[in-house]
Amino acid sequence: MFGIGWRKHVAQRRFLTGNFSSGCLRSTRSSRSLRGVSWTWTRTTTVAWRFCLSDVKMRRMLTRGRTVTVFGVDAQGTRSYKEFGDPARTCESGVAPPILPWEVAHVVEWRVRGLIPGQRGAPWMTAGMVLKPGACIASPPFRAAGVCGTLRLWPAGYWTDSQKRQKAALPPAADELAAGKFEGSHRPAQPPAHTSWCCLGVTDLPHGTRLKLRLFIGDAKSEVRDICWREGVTMAQLWAPPDSAPPASFLAGETLVVGAEIFANVD
Repeated sequence: MFGIGWRKHVAQRRFLTGNFSSGCLRSTRSSRSLRGVSWTWTRTTTVAWRFCLSDVKMRRMLTRGRTVTVFGVDAQGTRSYKEFGDPARTCESGVAPPILPWEVAHVVEWRVRGLIPGQRGAPWMTAGMVLKPGACIASPPFRAAGVCGTLRLWPAGYWTDSQKRQKAALPPAADELAAGKFEGSHRPAQPPAHTSWCCLGVTDLPHGTRLKLRLFIGDAKSEVRDICWREGVTMAQLWAPPDSAPPASFLAGETLVVGAEIFANVD
């Protein structure tokens, strides 16, 4: 009576802890005694994968941990995950789930895996490629708040090295004077600071989309913005944290989590 459930539990734990490796042909034999009943089981890599991936909750957890995650948050902080292939409600079975009346926001989280920070003069790396300042990487498409889009991250900063040197040589408030901010003209958002270690943006949304959202990189968050998407990329879609160095947790080996909190889709 304990055979299948216990074997499945052990296989899942061994799979998550990395005790199985692909291509391993050797089997592991163990024996235990449970309530006076002795039994023996044999596990191989193929059996472990079959046990783990046959469980629906385990498969969803692995998918959430490796792709973009979207969930709704209500007033009590309860999360409701928006599974595109398995919608919880009929209204969420369309192209992009809308913000429901009892939800205060849709949160889009992107776990950036395989990103190696550049330290002591070393360049940023991802998937074996060098990321120079001004180069960005894009997330898989997300569906939230009734729209589809992507997140773009500039790990080494939004500006190139030459642009950083030019901005560092300018006097204070030079960008504001060039934009006419002190002459009464309206400027919705400041450009990313050249001293910031990275930059995040929400792009590829349909023309005319207007959202109220807030961007976050790790524990750092931007102010709530009212953004209207047009052709190209505007400064309002971009945000750079004030820090000049990556978080200590990211440098220690933790996965960098970035994303956006969408509070309203203004039609």
